[in-house]
Amino acid sequence: MSYGVRSHVGYCRDRHRTLQSPYEWPMVFSMLPEPRMLPPFYVMELMRAADEAEQRGRDVLHMEVGEPAWPPPTVVRESLADAVRSGPWGYTSALGDRELRAAIAEQYPGATDAQVLVSTGTSPVLLLALACVVRAGDEVIVFDPGYPCVPNFVRLLGAQPRVVTLRPEDGFRPSLDAVRAARSARTRALVVGSPANPTGVTLTSEELAALAETMPCLIVDEIYRGIEYADAPVASAWALDAGNVIVVDGFSKKYAMTGFRLGYGVFPPALIRAAENIHQSMVISASPFVQKAGLTALTHPDIPSIRRDWMSQLAEARGVLLDGLAQAGIPVPSPPEGAFYALADVGAFTNDSLAFALELLDATGVAATPGVDFGPSGSRYLRFSFARGADVAREATARIADWLSAR
Repeated sequence: MSYGVRSHVGYCRDRHRTLQSPYEWPMVFSMLPEPRMLPPFYVMELMRAADEAEQRGRDVLHMEVGEPAWPPPTVVRESLADAVRSGPWGYTSALGDRELRAAIAEQYPGATDAQVLVSTGTSPVLLLALACVVRAGDEVIVFDPGYPCVPNFVRLLGAQPRVVTLRPEDGFRPSLDAVRAARSARTRALVVGSPANPTGVTLTSEELAALAETMPCLIVDEIYRGIEYADAPVASAWALDAGNVIVVDGFSKKYAMTGFRLGYGVFPPALIRAAENIHQSMVISASPFVQKAGLTALTHPDIPSIRRDWMSQLAEARGVLLDGLAQAGIPVPSPPEGAFYALADVGAFTNDSLAFALELLDATGVAATPGVDFGPSGSRYLRFSFARGADVAREATARIADWLSAR
């Protein structure tokens, strides 16, 4: 391991201790409580190391980034530019532009535009959804591995994440028995992604219905819905018509609009007013011209064919990555059914995914996300994004295989 890698590992460890442990609190703030600190995202340090390597002239293959390689559709970009030139330029309703909300509601049987809230990405909507149903001292069931923002949001609200570990021998699918065992009198909600980040697991309607029946509230992050590799489309959890389901989705992944920061939630009627009130205090509204671009993404007739072409490229990249990792001796316990990630088991080589990810970057120029970002079980995993296409996946796995064979 080079000095540069060791320094990054040390920096990450020191930063984690700083963020988790008491430290010298400046005298000027002596009358205040210490600030609430959340665990850091180690992938940010990996990206910092990758950026430094590129500045030194290194050819880095980015498989740590969870965003498509292609730009947003031209019609979406033109729609944004037109809206910036001609308006509207002011606030919209805190729920969002009515025309956009109506277009969103059409995708969810039985929903109306009055149940849709548009915000600045899906993560704020996840926080809003939790804030509607959780109070300090409550519990929320989350999964490990899982999207790291969720337990952080639960802690931010003064509640406690109850972690259910997903087992590779179960294909990282939630066990209903394990969920029931984790439930207590203080449980208020369960949050699950489908398709899931980082595993790519896509839950069936039957699995979602069983979770909804078990929980006071089921919050389903569907940001990757529409990015699946089976022939049949996956139904939204909203189709359960369960009455206690909140669906969160957005435009970042399926429309390649990560920088636009546009997401939404579909809420039961009893919760939408609370969500609107909280949103008014958080951001007031999403940008009006970005919302117009979102409307174009949902309604323009060219978009379906563009997305079919993207899905063809992702399916090819998925196959190349899985084959290449297998040839390198790195198993993927559950080949992704959706999203554009593969969670690879590197336990034969390490029990420290952060150090291994930095060593991999240093040795091969391949950047991958350390599994520890997704929960305690992630110490033996790396997440590889194949959203950059088949050529990147092919070159990356060839470099990894050469490195491991000589290691």
